[in-house]
Amino acid sequence: MKKISFVITSYNRKKLISNTIESIISQILFFDLCEIIIVDDASTDNTVDYLYLNYKEYIDNKDIKIISLEKNLGVSGAKNEGYINSTLEWVVFIDSDDQLLPNILEKMINVLTNTSLPLVFFRCIDQNNNFIGKKFNDNKTINIEEYLEYTSYGEALTAVNKNIVKEKPYITELRGYEGIGCSRIINKFGFALLSNLVARIYFVDGMDRLSVSSGFLKRMSLLSKGHFLMLKEFGKFMTFKNKFFYLIKAIAYYVVGNIYNFIKGNK
Repeated sequence: MKKISFVITSYNRKKLISNTIESIISQILFFDLCEIIIVDDASTDNTVDYLYLNYKEYIDNKDIKIISLEKNLGVSGAKNEGYINSTLEWVVFIDSDDQLLPNILEKMINVLTNTSLPLVFFRCIDQNNNFIGKKFNDNKTINIEEYLEYTSYGEALTAVNKNIVKEKPYITELRGYEGIGCSRIINKFGFALLSNLVARIYFVDGMDRLSVSSGFLKRMSLLSKGHFLMLKEFGKFMTFKNKFFYLIKAIAYYVVGNIYNFIKGNK
């Protein structure tokens, strides 16, 4: 019985997405226990045509499913579409320019099989094999307070148990900012698992990553909104230092976003 849906969201990533797909389908247990759901977020580079041309056999066998959105929803909306179209127990979200480590799937499945928690975070390394975030030796069960200090642990590969979390995990309107969705899940169900298993290669300097350059500037107002929303919903669980950090970032994003919009509007 299949267990994991890998949801890959993509916007104009035709040149990169194959590396992500190959890193998953090359895993020994993939065809027995997994599927891939690719959500194309209204790309303009013919990504969907490329996928049907190069992965037709996998698509015909339903090992890979393609969801082509007519309207660009942003990364959180695209992830939600992948989530609701999965029928398997676990949904693992991976960016279309990142990769699974070789021979890691069996270990991931072992972690997911042996937890009753709704949310699991796997660790990451960058493309230079450097560990991202703070090192720790054992798996950690974390509550909402600990998660809100989570930035010190670094980038993560997120897995959500769909048998427990029935609703869409993220806020589509924020076009990103998945942290608030994870916070809501942990707050509702009590705990999440922070696994010490390194499972993902995170390409930190990809030139077309959605969160860099002009795309990042365009999202400033949404990032500000996300930070203010985090303060409103979860400020009571934050330390004073963390609350101050969120407030400063929210204000900074708001100011820079408004300056950017003013400059763009006067060109």
